Amino acid sequence: ITTEEDWDAQFITIQNDPPVFDISIDPSQADEDEFVNVSVTNLQESDHDKEPGLLTYVFDFADGNQTTSNSSSILHKWENGGTYPITVTVIDDQNALNQKTQDIVIGNKVPEPDFTIGCEIPSTYGFYSDLIGAFPFGWTSIDKHYEGSYSFVGEVGKNGTDISFLDSTNYGDKFVVIDEFNDHKEVLRCESYGYNAQHFECGVAEGTIEYWFAGWTEKRTLQYLRTDGGDAIQFRTNDLGESDFFQYYNGSDWVSVANASDYDWFHIRFDFDCVTDIYHIYVNEELVASDIDFLNNGTEIDNFYIEPDEWTGGTYYSYFDAFGFSWDPNYNVGDNLYAHESFDAFRVAEGADYHQKILEAKWTEFHDVEIYNTYEPQPNGTVEFWFMTSDTTVDQLCGFSFYDDQGLENFKIFIQNSKWYYS
Repeated sequence: ITTEEDWDAQFITIQNDPPVFDISIDPSQADEDEFVNVSVTNLQESDHDKEPGLLTYVFDFADGNQTTSNSSSILHKWENGGTYPITVTVIDDQNALNQKTQDIVIGNKVPEPDFTIGCEIPSTYGFYSDLIGAFPFGWTSIDKHYEGSYSFVGEVGKNGTDISFLDSTNYGDKFVVIDEFNDHKEVLRCESYGYNAQHFECGVAEGTIEYWFAGWTEKRTLQYLRTDGGDAIQFRTNDLGESDFFQYYNGSDWVSVANASDYDWFHIRFDFDCVTDIYHIYVNEELVASDIDFLNNGTEIDNFYIEPDEWTGGTYYSYFDAFGFSWDPNYNVGDNLYAHESFDAFRVAEGADYHQKILEAKWTEFHDVEIYNTYEPQPNGTVEFWFMTSDTTVDQLCGFSFYDDQGLENFKIFIQNSKWYYS
C-alpha cells in the first residue's frame, strides 16, 4: 500500500506581557522620621499569566533599605533630609517584570524640645503635680494689703480730701497715703499736729468699726467715735513709764485696757450700741473692756475722728490701715484681720517657651505681690531656677529675696530697667 503525505508547520509565540502600574506616594513630601505610604496602583496583569494575582513587589527607598513583599503597599520613613528616588519593581508568576521610579523630598525638620521642668528635668521643686490654673501647693502668697471698707489701695501720694477715707479739709497736708509701713502696704500716715475725720454717709445706731493702728505711744494719737450728741468714745495710746497702754476715757479718767508698743501694728475694734449707749473694745481680737458707757449719748454714730497729739520737739507719725465698717454690705467683720492672699496673682500655668507646668505671676501698678516657700536652714548651698518675663521695661519688675532663720533678709537679686542687680 502506498500513501503520500504532504504537511506544513507554523510556529506561534505567546507573549507574557509584564505588569503595568503606577506608584502612589502619600504624603508626596514628608519630614524626617515621618511615615510615608508607598503603594502600587492601577495595576494591569498580562492575560497569559498562569496564576493571576501572584506578584512580587520590590521596594527600593534609596536610603540603603530595600524590601521584597507580596503586599502592594508599604510604610517607610527616612532618617535624614534630602531627595530620594523610590524604585518599585513588580514581578509576575512567570518572572515578567516592570520597574518605575519616583522622587520624594524629605525635609530636615527643626527638632522640638520635649521636656518638663520639675518632671523630666530633675529639680527640688517643680510644679508637675499641681493642677493647671491652681495655686501651687506648699507655697504662700501675701501681698501685704489688708482689705476693708477703706484700704487706701491706689492712693499712694494723695493727701487730705483727695484720700477717699477723709472728708474734712482740716490739716489735709498732714494726712498722706504712703507706700508701706512695717509690712502693711498703702497706709494712711498722720503727722503731728493735726486732725481729720471720716463722716459716715448715714448715721449708724448699732455696729462695729475696726482698723489697724501703729504709732509712737509717748505721743498720743486720739481716736474718737462721735454721735449727734458729742464724743461717744475716746481712745488713745499712752506711755506710762515702764509700760505702754491703750486707754479709753470714762469722763474723768483714762483707763488702761491693753499693752501697747511703739510702731507695732495693732488691730482695734469697737462694737457700739446707741440704744443702750454702751460699747466694747477689742485689741488684737481679745475683748479687753466691755459695757463701757458712752461719754455723750446720741441716737447715731456718725463720724470717726483722728487727732495726733502736738509735739514741740519735732515731728512724729501714726499710721492707720484697712478700716472696716459692719454696715458696709461688701464687708464682714474680721475681713481685715489678715493680709490679702494673692491667689489671683499666682497660678500654675500650662507652660511657656518649651517649659511645661510653670509658676505664673501677675501684678499691676497698684499691687505688688509676693510668694514664698520655706526649707530647713542651710549653712551653705546653691539655689537655681528658671525665670522669664514678658516685660523688662518697668522701673523694678521682679526680685528674689533670701531670708535667714531669724526672718532677716540676707540678699536680693532683682531686675530694674532691663538689668539684673543684687543687694
